[in-house]
Amino acid sequence: MRVFQIFFLVLVSFTANAQIVNIPDANFKSALLNHDPVIDSNGDGEIQLSEAISTIEINVNEKGISSMEGVQSFINLGLLSCSNNELTSIDVSQNSSLTYFICSGNLLTTIDVTQNLNLLSFLAANNNLTQIDVTQNLLLGSFGCSGNNLTSINVTQNPNLTSFDCGANLLTTIDVRQNPNLIAFLFYSNQLVNIDLSQNSEIFYMNARDNALTSIDITQNPSLEIFTIYGNQLTSIDVSENPILSNFDCSENFITALDVSQNFELRTLMCNNNQIFTIDITSNANLELLECQSNNLHNLAINNGNNSNMFQMQAANNPNLLCIQVDDEVFANNQICNPPNTHGWCKDEVAAYSQVCILGLDDSFIEEVVLFPNPSSDMLEISGVEVIQSVHFYTVSGTLVQQCYASVCDVSALSNGIYLVQIISETGVSTKRFIKK
Repeated sequence: MRVFQIFFLVLVSFTANAQIVNIPDANFKSALLNHDPVIDSNGDGEIQLSEAISTIEINVNEKGISSMEGVQSFINLGLLSCSNNELTSIDVSQNSSLTYFICSGNLLTTIDVTQNLNLLSFLAANNNLTQIDVTQNLLLGSFGCSGNNLTSINVTQNPNLTSFDCGANLLTTIDVRQNPNLIAFLFYSNQLVNIDLSQNSEIFYMNARDNALTSIDITQNPSLEIFTIYGNQLTSIDVSENPILSNFDCSENFITALDVSQNFELRTLMCNNNQIFTIDITSNANLELLECQSNNLHNLAINNGNNSNMFQMQAANNPNLLCIQVDDEVFANNQICNPPNTHGWCKDEVAAYSQVCILGLDDSFIEEVVLFPNPSSDMLEISGVEVIQSVHFYTVSGTLVQQCYASVCDVSALSNGIYLVQIISETGVSTKRFIKK
């Protein structure tokens, strides 16, 4: 009897060790047989159940796999990475020990991780997902689902979330008020019109580009250092409560005024294609890159004491900008504009670099003031003002070169070029651009 019991135990043990995991996909099986670290420990060209049970890591990215059937036997798997394959589905319901799961770049339309309660990191970007449920993954710290077809996503049950990328979906709302530990938040290329960030004081990096935001409040995000809100519908933005902001891109909006005087750590500022009237970066001594082309600039002061380290300054397509105040006009004039190159200083020909720019165009006082003819070679008539007290002619760098006290001024003595004409009347002051030919 005892001999029979011993024989039975040996038979059971041998059967368990010899049981072969069924892996129908040849590419998946080949990837497992050639895996590093080794999974096929006995080198027999098959995956035994015992070998599957002892495996804690599978990395089979870019192997042309269309089915992961058999992965259910790897019950102690902690890391599974199967990105950039041809998967349309994957069953990880039996992999309860899974903590890191990466399945980006496949053809997945659905995925169920509700049984993976130990998940810490889950990346499912660039698939065809229309929905995804992470409400059972309470430990989740990193979650990426960008590049799908999601219309909604619920992360209110993920209080440990520190990194969340849901960009390039079809989202109209996102609630992150229950994610106080969020550090990186990317929701670019969606359809959001508003977002509440009042509970996310730890956010360090945020990408909100290409949405439909008309406003955004980041005054409760003092840790914000990298912020992109390119391509929205903002008319204003307040960055005064973001003291360590270093990289800021608010291009392609409708912003009319921008104050960065409290952002002393700012290194890159991109605000192209807005309607900004004045930019003053004199308080931003660390700035290395400024892009402010295609605005409504009348005034640009970049004399921050750091021009020699500013490898890029793009201010072209601002026809009303006549003077750019710099640290050293000789240095500025020696900078090369090379549009295809990311380095260089570019401006319109009408704009001049100067260490003293005292005037900018200002039509807000008397819109009906007209200079005629303009250009002119001899006489210049000023209309639209009843009583003129004085007229001052300045170079674009701010040097007073002529004065006049009537509505018709003789400008024949002026050298050919562009001037700023300041008209002072009983009711106010207006500054106009004049070309002497």
